[in-house]
Parts: sequence; structure tokens; C-alpha cells
Amino acid sequence: MKVRLGGYKKRGKRKINIEIEHFDTWSCDHNLALIILPLLIQLKATKHGIPNEFADVGGEKWGSQESFDFYQETHNECFDIGVKRWEETLDKMIWSFEQIAFDDYDKKYHHGDAK
Repeated sequence: MKVRLGGYKKRGKRKINIEIEHFDTWSCDHNLALIILPLLIQLKATKHGIPNEFADVGGEKWGSQESFDFYQETHNECFDIGVKRWEETLDKMIWSFEQIAFDDYDKKYHHGDAK
């Protein structure tokens, strides 16, 4: 498998070149994990935002619906909790794809002999 994703351009289309061999589909989950894992690690390191589902806490001053003062006062606190939940979710995704990408599950989690 070869994957080459070109950078974004102001005009024109992004160059994308993907070559998949016939044997790549046999362990598709492993092959995709090798691509997804570094992307998730970089996403966590760059932190350019969080999904709306984690950030939609209400109480914004710019919101279309007026809210109570005490609700606006807790907005930042609730947003910080949303950020923490997103980071925990990223950690879980990273851990999961590490388990797929690295073939050392038996060494880490199985000890002794099965009887």
C-alpha cells in the first residue's frame, strides 16, 4: 500500500495518490491502523479545536438564545470539562489503534499457561 496525500492548495484540487495491492485487504484493519495512529497522535499534539459535541455547553454571550447569568458564568468551566472529555476520547482512540498496529498484544496481556 502506498498513500501520498498532497498539501492543500488555495486553488485547484489536492493531489491524492493511493495504490492498494491485492494483499493489503487481508489485514485491512492493521494497515489502516498504521495510518490512523500517527494521525491521531498528531491531532492530539496540535490541538486545533474540539468537536462540537464536546464544546456545545451553552451559556455563550454570542448565542442566539439569551441565558441566565449563572449559566454564562459556568460556560468556561463547562468548556474546560468538554476539552478534557475530548482528550480522554483521543487517548482511548490512540490506545485502541496501538493495540491493532503493534502485534504485541499476547506479550502484554497474556501471562502464564492456559489450563
